[in-house]
Amino acid sequence: MRQSDRVRSLAVFAEERLDAFPDIPTAEEITGDPWAAGTWRGVVGPAGLPGDVRETLVEASQAVYESEEFQSFMADQGFGTQWKGPEDFRDFMAEADDNNAEIIDKLGLAE
Repeated sequence: MRQSDRVRSLAVFAEERLDAFPDIPTAEEITGDPWAAGTWRGVVGPAGLPGDVRETLVEASQAVYESEEFQSFMADQGFGTQWKGPEDFRDFMAEADDNNAEIIDKLGLAE
């Protein structure tokens, strides 16, 4: 749609301009407020997963992430990428839950 000139992209919700769309400013550039949001992808398992299974999943996931095929695909779609190991991803999800709860509460949607 963007290439057809039927829509105009105003901003991206990222901390930096995206390589795929370098002419589109970040929301912070437009508003002065640090807006960043995105889609995340992750692999999770049940509590108590054996350590060897966990390590195999971490290694396999990281190998896919680091592959040229995955990086090229994501870049071609305009998606940024960032690797987070198990503990960092857990912390990221906890922070996202807290932020979303605050927004839901401010909007009066919490019950």
